[in-house]
Amino acid sequence: MNKLIKNANLLDGNTLQDIYVENNIIKKIAANIDINQCDVFDAQGKIVISGVINAHAHIDKSLIIGRKPYQDEAPPVRAGWVRELKETFTKEDIKERAREVIRMSRQNGVIGIRTNVDVDPLVGLKGIEAVLELKAEVRDMMDIHVTAFSQEGFNRFPETKELLEEALRMGADSVGGHTSMDADRKKEHIDTIFALGKAFDVDIDFHADETGRPDDHMLPYLIEKTINEGYQGRVNAIHCCSLPVISEEEASKDIEGIKKAGINVIVCPTAIATRRLTEVKKLLLAGVNVSLGTDNIQDQFNPLGNGNVFEVAQLLTYVQRFYSDDEQADIFQMLIQNGKGLVDVKRFSIQEGNKAQFTLLGCNNPSDIFRSPQIIEKRFF
Repeated sequence: MNKLIKNANLLDGNTLQDIYVENNIIKKIAANIDINQCDVFDAQGKIVISGVINAHAHIDKSLIIGRKPYQDEAPPVRAGWVRELKETFTKEDIKERAREVIRMSRQNGVIGIRTNVDVDPLVGLKGIEAVLELKAEVRDMMDIHVTAFSQEGFNRFPETKELLEEALRMGADSVGGHTSMDADRKKEHIDTIFALGKAFDVDIDFHADETGRPDDHMLPYLIEKTINEGYQGRVNAIHCCSLPVISEEEASKDIEGIKKAGINVIVCPTAIATRRLTEVKKLLLAGVNVSLGTDNIQDQFNPLGNGNVFEVAQLLTYVQRFYSDDEQADIFQMLIQNGKGLVDVKRFSIQEGNKAQFTLLGCNNPSDIFRSPQIIEKRFF
């Protein structure tokens, strides 16, 4: 049956709007639409959004906790377990698990996922093949941005460079690496990822200073490299865990450099289980674009999670005390706006002619996002 959503707050500065949906297509958006013989739902002034963005995930390695129960060992030990598990992955196995993450994410209002997919001799290109196929399959409901990712580095597996090139030829959307990977060849690792990005004219993701150790403080080189290569606005720094452990003077300089280089920062609050969370408030205050990611989901690094970005946003709210109305509004923007440049979700915007897929929140104002009994009140497909 056709639907009419009354009194929706679309956050566009207009009065409350009605949304008329016919055959799952948005036919009209206006105030006080009067149409007979349709299913009417009154939004009562609550916020209606197209959805939220998961700016960083690893859907190819998600949902593997049942294969080896979690043990609280050091990160290198758990990384070894994941390497062992990766050798057993099949393309269909990866696809099945990733599809389940997509299903859970969609139920939680996600319309775009930027996922790093491992590329190395252990798993080969199976993850890229699986996730690229899923990207095409789910295009009408969600955008999947596929980053070909050097999880294991080039010291351990030099062949990874050629595999990354093949992944990009296959259609991967971007390339990714670690700023703290490859021990005493960290700059070379960064240089290799940049060379690949430039050769294929794609954007770049880096797990930036992920360990949080001062000796892995590579943000200054990443900033310098981004500017020198003319890649402003095309580099995404995930984690940035060094900012809380270096001096305030160094951190201020890094934040200023991040802004100057147009580097997008992606914060994954669940990572606080193993390392410090970056200086989110200081980054936002400096005008840096900061978005949110779930990171690992049900694996040997994080045995929990279901793709719900609202949950990770709420965790950030508590951990770094985003408690004022303005700060809650910042969290809201991180959920719905700041990650839009990292995925292709324009086709899901709430406008006439687009497919009807949107989320009714349980609040009337962005500042009340985590004060309502229900964060998501209803999903419209």
